[in-house]
Amino acid sequence: MGKRGFTLLELLVAITILVVLMGIVYGAFYSVVTSIQSSRLGMEEMRLRQFLARNMKQNFSTVYGDPAMEQEVFMFLGQSNDGPNGARDSVRFASMAPLIGGMGLPGDLKEVRYEAAAERDTEMGLSYGRSETADEDAPAYLHSIETPLLGADVQELDAADGFFVPSSGYEAPGWSVPIRSMRLDYFDGQDWIREWDSLEMGRLPWCVRIRINFAKPEDVLEEERRQGIDPEDDPDFDMLVTLQSGLGVNDEMVFDGGMFRGGGLLEGGEDNGEDSDQDAPAPAGGPARGGVSGLGG
Repeated sequence: MGKRGFTLLELLVAITILVVLMGIVYGAFYSVVTSIQSSRLGMEEMRLRQFLARNMKQNFSTVYGDPAMEQEVFMFLGQSNDGPNGARDSVRFASMAPLIGGMGLPGDLKEVRYEAAAERDTEMGLSYGRSETADEDAPAYLHSIETPLLGADVQELDAADGFFVPSSGYEAPGWSVPIRSMRLDYFDGQDWIREWDSLEMGRLPWCVRIRINFAKPEDVLEEERRQGIDPEDDPDFDMLVTLQSGLGVNDEMVFDGGMFRGGGLLEGGEDNGEDSDQDAPAPAGGPARGGVSGLGG
């Protein structure tokens, strides 16, 4: 009597069991891979947060402006711009912090520019945002560049935008990271405003709030939307940096004609008889002066 083969039913049962086992194995493997990817993404975001916090705190907390706030070379200029995924703001200022990489001359001032732009190869101009040829829906990048005043042998400012023009052949250090949005807000002692021009306002902001959302895979963004996470209210990076040289200064204390208005002295050094605003308390509704200085400092 010959050997009996498998019946069709037995083959179907075996295939079913094999499919179930493969499904279990694949599910476990997918879970492990997803966990590894999530951990890797979390670690990359953590390192990026640490880098941005260190770089931006160092540069913003050492902003330099001439006392009269009249020299274009030292202007603090922040402008707002919108993109498809949120704000794409930019800011330019002079800083006393060491040049990134530690290769600058001791005591040299530098120009710092942060710009959220659609194109990777931005010229870092103060047009702030997309070029005429940039795609509206193109991914955004946060670009930063630092140009030392003496180290780059800066002899002039760009006629159109006012930023440093280094000597021929000098390449200013910089970096670039993919993001979805960057929003900058400036506190004037009473309100948060979206733009700042120190030449026009005659002073620096008290502090700057920086909110950045990083570029992420679409499946991660979809999961965040499913969880109801609002990138405006809960950004990936949220930092408040105090500007010590601007803290506590209001519109009545700006430099005018060689003297500070509101400080009790006018031109010629005569007392105007009014009380000084130098020690005025923080406005109602705004953070207390001591509280502001403690944030981001």
